[in-house]
Amino acid sequence: MKHKTLSAKSRYSLLFICLFCLIGVGAFLLKSWNYTPEMHFSQALVLMDKNQPEKALNHFLLAQKSKDPRTRRIVNIYLGQLYHHGAKNIPVNMNKAVFYYEQAASLDSSEALYTLALLYDAGDKVPENREKAKDYMTRAAKDTPEAQYALAVWIERGYFGPPDTKRAIALYEKAAKAGIQNAIKSLISIYHGGFGGFPQNIQKEQYWRAKLK
Repeated sequence: MKHKTLSAKSRYSLLFICLFCLIGVGAFLLKSWNYTPEMHFSQALVLMDKNQPEKALNHFLLAQKSKDPRTRRIVNIYLGQLYHHGAKNIPVNMNKAVFYYEQAASLDSSEALYTLALLYDAGDKVPENREKAKDYMTRAAKDTPEAQYALAVWIERGYFGPPDTKRAIALYEKAAKAGIQNAIKSLISIYHGGFGGFPQNIQKEQYWRAKLK
């Protein structure tokens, strides 16, 4: 039985196609190798906008090599969120999520500090650690209204020892001025009936009630 052989023309055509494919793959790999961490970061953001988190993940991982602390901070937040909440082809992995949040927190990310405080306080899918929760929430409250409100609640509830009414109200007011509605409601309640030695203050109650949406 004779086997059919390719003609010289067919062989050259096949060889040309293979070479073309190899050149294309080589160009793609060369382009990837020449990417700077900042380029990987930009590409990851584009892919996130296109709702392609599984492709963005690899670029975020490569962007971690950036020498810019701000870039690394944002990259670690994204990585923490991807593993925290999961995505297409990215299963939830709380160990990795906490690791990347911790990396972002070490770079003074208020968002990461606040998220870690809530995770360690709740002990949901991560070991409960009240001391870490208090430390992270205190640090996050320096410039995060949501953390200011949460910290005020914790102080009011005695997480830090005997309730410090003055400090709690100061934090509620900071958060309220930033538009946190629960903080406004807390102030309305406090000034309506008095709280922790603070007298009733109808004028302040009405002021905050006017800010309630």
